[in-house]
Amino acid sequence: MTSQYLDIDVTTVGSTAVISPHGEIDYGNVDTLRTTLADVTRTESEAVVVDLAHVTFIDSTALSALIGAKQRLAELGRTLTVREPQPRVARVLELAGVNGYLGEG
Repeated sequence: MTSQYLDIDVTTVGSTAVISPHGEIDYGNVDTLRTTLADVTRTESEAVVVDLAHVTFIDSTALSALIGAKQRLAELGRTLTVREPQPRVARVLELAGVNGYLGEG
């Protein structure tokens, strides 16, 4: 399976870091997401939002990276939520049973 290139933008809005991946997130490129999440975890941001509006596909490795980052941030008293998943990505979150856990309240 060939992975598509993954581009990730990170911006800060107040005390919130917003991570905006573009493309597909799968086994072949999930380390890019993991590195970005780890970098943001080391900042002073109180909250992290992962904007999935431009993500066309995610697999279980991407879910694992998001869940792991949410747990690490929770241990630090901070939050991680995902927002704006494309319908196909939203379906994966729903089927995995993590849409409520990762989604905005």
